[in-house]
Amino acid sequence: MIVGLEFPLANKILYGVKGTAQTAGILYSMDLMGAWMGALVVSIALLPVLGLFKTCLFLACLKVLSLILILTSKWT
Repeated sequence: MIVGLEFPLANKILYGVKGTAQTAGILYSMDLMGAWMGALVVSIALLPVLGLFKTCLFLACLKVLSLILILTSKWT
């Protein structure tokens, strides 16, 4: 459920800056770029170094941090 909240919250924050279509395009492109870079980093660097359990724990901490950053952002 937390993962599903990030996109609408970010959309609400950015909506006042740009129009609806441009905001959705920016968020979607950032989502795709983040997924691409995340898959690359996890498969090449994190899994071989940390192992599966520690990699999952690290990624869960990053997810909580991103939620905190979005919730504490300036609401428009």
